[in-house]
Amino acid sequence: MFGIYCHHTSIFPHNTGIQRCVRATAAALHNQGELIVPLVWNPITSCFGLANQVALEHLSLWGGPAVDSWCLQLPTRGSWIVVIELISGPNQPSQSLLRASADQNGWKLLAIFHDDIPLSWVGVSAKYHSNYMLGLADYNFVLATSSSTRTALEKFWDQNGLLSVKTKLTALTLAAEIPAIPRKYSQPINLLDPLQLLFVGSLEPRKNHAALFKAMAWLQAHSELFFNLVLVGWPNNIEVLAKLERAQAIGLPIVYEGVVSDEYLVELYANSNLSIYPSLLEGFGLPVLESCWMGTPCIASAVPALLDHKGITGCYVLDKLDWFSIASALLCLQRNQDILLQLNDNVNKMELKSWCEYASNLLANIQKYDNF
Repeated sequence: MFGIYCHHTSIFPHNTGIQRCVRATAAALHNQGELIVPLVWNPITSCFGLANQVALEHLSLWGGPAVDSWCLQLPTRGSWIVVIELISGPNQPSQSLLRASADQNGWKLLAIFHDDIPLSWVGVSAKYHSNYMLGLADYNFVLATSSSTRTALEKFWDQNGLLSVKTKLTALTLAAEIPAIPRKYSQPINLLDPLQLLFVGSLEPRKNHAALFKAMAWLQAHSELFFNLVLVGWPNNIEVLAKLERAQAIGLPIVYEGVVSDEYLVELYANSNLSIYPSLLEGFGLPVLESCWMGTPCIASAVPALLDHKGITGCYVLDKLDWFSIASALLCLQRNQDILLQLNDNVNKMELKSWCEYASNLLANIQKYDNF
């Protein structure tokens, strides 16, 4: 039996990477025959509680577990509580409260650690994230989503004097699958038409939309803009949204779809020759592997999803992330059709992990822990 901590995901209106992981992991564990329990935080009693019917209906969206998939009784003693969400911010319980409630119920805590990115930000977000990462040292088991995030957490613990942490820490890369969507394979490109590009990611500065818009403007000024761009993602930053509106106002061929269903996302991938993801900093970079899952080669920064992957031949990896480097890469792909054709062929040969395989690996890690 597994408790799935889904407090934020059960009410958050968007499906960001972490929410994707919560839903996909829960559904995959259920499909593996495990009992899953939807846990939220009760601030009045300062302990875990069961999610309500409305929450379960929301969790079922975007490929999440069906409403009747959940076991609606608290986990038995000795059960694992899987914490995929960030326990960070003024509206979240402290890590110590989670630990205390778990101990009271005789539960073990397993965290999925995504990244240390907020530590590079100034202000209160860095403080909250520091507290979150310190609290992970009191978990029984932590699965980092990449080798680099595991190293970052180890380094953080060392820097904060936690030199003999008993928490078991290892890396387990996430799946490439868009939940409940069968893998697609790339089809031949019609090179006579303008290329169709897709960018999936929240509108925020770290995703580097501004550099892409500038690259497109430069290509347009030099009569070398032979592609259309579709953006998908939560408008998380008004400044990036304003830059998008200015880019559209000067005539750049950009369509913003906002937040979409997985069914429509599949359609957008099917109508795209390439995806692009020039993010400045990532803990994993889930959209890159999701693009490959959909048979769509990706122009991407060297995200951990690629660095930890066996083969990245289905992606065109950017050396630099400034606007001119992005423009040069796009120009190269437009002028060298053989590269496009090779990427198209290579993405079909990539070994990509499903969420079922991820859940199997997670269970195998837990079994090793329990048998140690």
